[in-house]
Amino acid sequence: MLDGSISKVDYIVKNTKLGVESLVASGRKKVEAGSILANECSAVLEEIVTNVSGVSSLAQEISKASKE
Repeated sequence: MLDGSISKVDYIVKNTKLGVESLVASGRKKVEAGSILANECSAVLEEIVTNVSGVSSLAQEISKASKE
């Protein structure tokens, strides 16, 4: 009976270890993908800010020109 219990505990420990390792690997992949996506979003937002600044400058020039 003790041997059977030890075997069951060993089985549970091994399965739990495999499950945790799988979850950690999956989590790592998701974090890496999220990091890549965040970097891409940052680059796009920087481009948007640059373009908005350019449009704002053009609008100010047009406004000045129309007052002259």
